[in-house]
Amino acid sequence: MSAEERPSGSAESFSIQLDYVKTPPGLIIDKLTITGERITIEGEPFAVDMKKPGNVVARISQDSVAHFLGYKDLGKVEELTISFEPGMIHVDAGVRVGVKISAKVECGLRIEDGSRVMVVVKSAKVLGLGPKGLVQQVIDDINPIFETSMIPIPLTLNEVEIMHEAVELRGTFGLPDSLRK
Repeated sequence: MSAEERPSGSAESFSIQLDYVKTPPGLIIDKLTITGERITIEGEPFAVDMKKPGNVVARISQDSVAHFLGYKDLGKVEELTISFEPGMIHVDAGVRVGVKISAKVECGLRIEDGSRVMVVVKSAKVLGLGPKGLVQQVIDDINPIFETSMIPIPLTLNEVEIMHEAVELRGTFGLPDSLRK
């Protein structure tokens, strides 16, 4: 079949699931699901078009977040344990500031500019006290924990939800200009 004879086609809907997607900074997305409707594919020149934005759901497990943070240089943090519950991330850490002290931090997540997921300190206890400022420096080293530039499609984040043992990011995507007609 010659290039001039490449077929064209369309689909009412599509769904693609990718498992264990490793992003350039090392964060593993355990499940990435991409769905859309009314897609048209042209054969020559090759082009793809969608009538409306598609949807993306990225699920990142508690273990994947812990593994990712274990590889980041967090300065004085020596031991780090995280656990999720709906709406909250609990962090227990050993911090060295001359001597080793323990810190307990409760965090949330928020979307910034539709492109970044930021860790937000809700409460922090270091030696039983509540100095959020001591913890904020470590959080600044972590942030952003996720950026849309980690995935090679134009993505806008709309929602982030902390669930039991996973974080779910939801957003919409359009096709890259290089694929459009």
